[in-house]
Amino acid sequence: MKKIIGLDPDLFAQLSGNERFMYHCTIWSFVAVIVLSIVSNGYFGWMMTASWLGVVSMAFLMGFIHFSILRIAIITMISLPLVKKNEVSLVKASRWKKVLAFGSWFTFANGVRWIFVGCIAVSMAFPLVSAFHHTSSQDMNRQKRMEVFQASAEKQGGQSNMSVALKRELLQANYPFYVFRQWWSNAGKRAEIGFWMIMVAFPFFFMVVIKHNKSFVYAQRASEKAIRDIQIDYAETLEESQLRLSQRFPFYSKRLQDLSPYEDAPFNSILKQTKQREWGTDVSWNQWVKAL
Repeated sequence: MKKIIGLDPDLFAQLSGNERFMYHCTIWSFVAVIVLSIVSNGYFGWMMTASWLGVVSMAFLMGFIHFSILRIAIITMISLPLVKKNEVSLVKASRWKKVLAFGSWFTFANGVRWIFVGCIAVSMAFPLVSAFHHTSSQDMNRQKRMEVFQASAEKQGGQSNMSVALKRELLQANYPFYVFRQWWSNAGKRAEIGFWMIMVAFPFFFMVVIKHNKSFVYAQRASEKAIRDIQIDYAETLEESQLRLSQRFPFYSKRLQDLSPYEDAPFNSILKQTKQREWGTDVSWNQWVKAL
């Protein structure tokens, strides 16, 4: 079950009890969301086609899509960036540090992630409300079907002037989005829709708690392990390339490692020769201005 959200079993075994508990909550809430996804998409298939083929097709097709997107969203929340940004603060006051720390919660990646999760939550919430009010959903669908049928018959000058194919099509038509609009127009049903949307977002709420708990260490250890694996693979590739270069061009004396301008290849975030900027103070600035 740990691998369902990309957890390394060896690293997971080294965690404290509280951290393991939070990840277990994430896992089981994610599994519950996937079950809800299958149910909601299956019922949406029924609302669209009124056939078991539509139920099975929508349940597995859309369920797989939801599973893939939500799983990727959780895995990207667990992992840390392999290369840390070199941040230089112009103002070192404690209030600015707090503002920057709070601002780190609102990143482009988090925004995109929550947009996808929100869209999936909406697409699941409406069919779930319809499923729990199956009788009312069917009644509204039949009512809309007959309204469309009667309106079409009036335009044709009576049912006797309608073709058999048109009658069959209108009498078998389904209107799930009409049902959804009726739910949204009801305050109580809007509350139910909001409830199911929150349920879908539960695994991500757990991940937010985990991610911002400084005592939890899994993400840091997983990041360090990934960095070591990448460094080993890079060193092996560089060694093999150096060997081939020496065999084919023995006169070429330079080493590939020395040709890299970065100290931390292959991450390439620290230059070998770089100047550190020195920041002045208000006093030095005023002295420079007076010297002009």
